[in-house]
Amino acid sequence: MKQVLTFLTLFLALNVFAQNIHYNGEWQQLFNGKDLTGWDVKIKGHALNENYGNTFRVEDGVLKVSYDQYTDFNRQYGHIFYKEDFSHYLLRIEYRFVGDQAPNGEGWAFRNSGVMVHGQSAASMTKDQDFPISIEVQFLGGKGDGKARPTCNLCTPGTHVEMDGKLVKRHCLNSTSKTYDGDQWVTAEVLVLGNEMIQHIVNGDTVFTYQRPQVGGVVVNDFDPKVKKNGMMLSKGSISLQSESHPIEFRKVEILDLSEQFMPRPERMMLLTNASVVDVVSGNILANQTITIEDNKILSIEPQKEGWSAYPPNLKIIDLKGQYVMPGMIDCHVHLRDMAAAERALQSGVTTARSMGVDHFMDVGMRELGKRGHYDIPEIIAAGYHVRPTPSDAFFMNFPHLNDLMGSEVRGEAAVTRMGAALISRGVDWIKTNATARAGLPQTDPREPYYNEAEMTALVKEGATKNIPVAAHAHGDKGGRAAVLGGVKSIEHGTYLSKETLRLMKEKGTWLVPTMAIVADLEAPGGDYDNPLLMMRGRHMAPRIKETAKNAYKMGVKIVAATDTNYGKNSTLRMGLELEELVGIGMTNLEAIQATTSSAAEMLEISDHTGRIEKGLDADLLILERNPLEHVGAVHDPLMVINNGKIVINRIDF
Repeated sequence: MKQVLTFLTLFLALNVFAQNIHYNGEWQQLFNGKDLTGWDVKIKGHALNENYGNTFRVEDGVLKVSYDQYTDFNRQYGHIFYKEDFSHYLLRIEYRFVGDQAPNGEGWAFRNSGVMVHGQSAASMTKDQDFPISIEVQFLGGKGDGKARPTCNLCTPGTHVEMDGKLVKRHCLNSTSKTYDGDQWVTAEVLVLGNEMIQHIVNGDTVFTYQRPQVGGVVVNDFDPKVKKNGMMLSKGSISLQSESHPIEFRKVEILDLSEQFMPRPERMMLLTNASVVDVVSGNILANQTITIEDNKILSIEPQKEGWSAYPPNLKIIDLKGQYVMPGMIDCHVHLRDMAAAERALQSGVTTARSMGVDHFMDVGMRELGKRGHYDIPEIIAAGYHVRPTPSDAFFMNFPHLNDLMGSEVRGEAAVTRMGAALISRGVDWIKTNATARAGLPQTDPREPYYNEAEMTALVKEGATKNIPVAAHAHGDKGGRAAVLGGVKSIEHGTYLSKETLRLMKEKGTWLVPTMAIVADLEAPGGDYDNPLLMMRGRHMAPRIKETAKNAYKMGVKIVAATDTNYGKNSTLRMGLELEELVGIGMTNLEAIQATTSSAAEMLEISDHTGRIEKGLDADLLILERNPLEHVGAVHDPLMVINNGKIVINRIDF
């Protein structure tokens, strides 16, 4: 068992499956040491279970392959099949070559045998078929001439495999094993993990690794064409031992079944077939794709093909009928104050949201509850309170020991540093500060600067102690410029930023989060705002923020999308409106989509798990009726929303 855990640790290092392994099973003896119970014999030219010449026999507790009753081997290749198929397992075999080769055995077959895995059944072989369509772990014995002759090599009768992402069509490849001369016993182990990976191990050393075994190629004759479906992935199959003209003995054939840990289970998996996948990096549409989801991850994206029958029959399969699949949207600036608001955001297609200011660390709490699966909400990236001259009263309820900051504005490097440190202590992902006054309050002027460069630098430095970036709310140019010089990672809004400040942002790599659509909401009754003074302000700000965003885009400033809404009961603002605004300033549809997917993930430093449709990333997906690269407004009403592999909304059949 100790050796098994070593192999499984190696398997984890290869990231084939990202899960912990806790296995307490026992070895199952395929060979009982007494007789051939549980095995089928198939020899070329003979009917099923006609054990010609008593080729396969049990003597003295050993399974022997013998030819003492042959007068001419005559290419009568044989195999003995265990009657049960397997998919995920560790197979252990102890073998040794003995005696002399059968009369007229092929020269290449001297001290040559093997075990076949992921093979067809014995019953499906024709009478004159020479080898089963399978993956062969080839056993070779040394010739005693001092020349290298490794064992546990790979041969592929009627199959192919992949190595390093490339299809390998060569029939036989040598392993890195030592040469084993004479009649010594050798322990061969084969770690088989469905269609993901196969490893060959000799006396404890891993000597060969490959992936994605599949039907294809030649080197198998007289097979039934209905059985050989080229391109079909091999996820399970038979195990058989070879008879190739040289006597060999097997004293142990045992298996450790790993299917409980590794085999995809229907309740954990889902297939989206006939999908048109939007590659938000290249701008290509991949038609006729099948997306396989396991738990919360994308397991694969592959062209539609036959062969899915290898999966359990009750696997959930959804035919998308050519509908378009894009990554879930990332809203880079929201104010979510309760679970209901977060659920509304998710239902609109937002699978990740950066919270930019709420009381009592509600966003931190929602983030943690979401991670634990208690609610269907977007992934929350939390900032807690704003760092601003007049903090919310609730801030001091959470941090009463900072009461000396009450009654006077939070000003100066020491004060902003203390406030930043307090936020960090509560587990925020970002620090949000106000470089200028707010636009959404009638009594404030959004152009008024709040903090200078030194104060901004101090706050950024404090965040850097825990690798936490700073985002600065800034409408006016003076406050915005101070924030950029201070080293903030993003500027929120940026309504009145000058071209000089935008050039500085481009130079320093500062991101712009323009939130144009919310300014239009200032002008209209209802929605997030409803105040005559704000309506007048909105009419002034709307053209200016669009002008700034357009200038930023032309100058190459990095831009991401956000709503700045609270997704409240009265909110009418959704990400689709902001994407239309981005297209309005000159962005292509692809660039606008990137601003809410791949580019947003880059800014938030979460590209390792979301923002694109790729194997291994979170299954955060939107299914749309129309191609968003041609109709960006298609995101307004998704047909399906999948969040962390779970279907939240499904209107596919409507």
